[in-house]
Amino acid sequence: MRYWQSWLIKSTLAIVVLAGLSGCGPSSNNVEKAMPMLEREAIQFERPSVADGQPVRLSDYTGQVVLVKFFATWCGSCSAMNPEIQAFYDQYQSKGVQIIAASIDKDPAVVKAYIEQHAIGYPIVMADTELLEQYGAVNAVPTVYILNRDHTVVSRFRGYRSRQALADLVDEHI
Repeated sequence: MRYWQSWLIKSTLAIVVLAGLSGCGPSSNNVEKAMPMLEREAIQFERPSVADGQPVRLSDYTGQVVLVKFFATWCGSCSAMNPEIQAFYDQYQSKGVQIIAASIDKDPAVVKAYIEQHAIGYPIVMADTELLEQYGAVNAVPTVYILNRDHTVVSRFRGYRSRQALADLVDEHI
């Protein structure tokens, strides 16, 4: 194989890997202010938990910092972020931080198997069109909204984040 062909293959592979880690979907910006939701009260919702069918209500976490994470089981960045976000949750849950994930998948059985496979300990619900429209800017996964203790949206990011990056975004709101 010629040098330029090898270089082209390696360059293309690097671009694909970087794109996969930044987010799945048409857009995957870095941390950004959630517009039009920034500094507005988060949209309240109630959905059944995929794991056990019990209701998951945002209002049940009043007084806690909440990360609302939109994801998909087929998203490479979402799967790569699972160990980081679970470790973050394990460390920060006792500090009044909650995570609620909303899957954009169509089949709850696939999501339930995913929860078990990845040992996810925070509640996961199915996102429907209404929830996606209410949150407005979910056009890539993972997308995470950070809500302060008053459940005001203070930030949104898309794409993979490490445990430390999550901590840096949340620490000022604890």
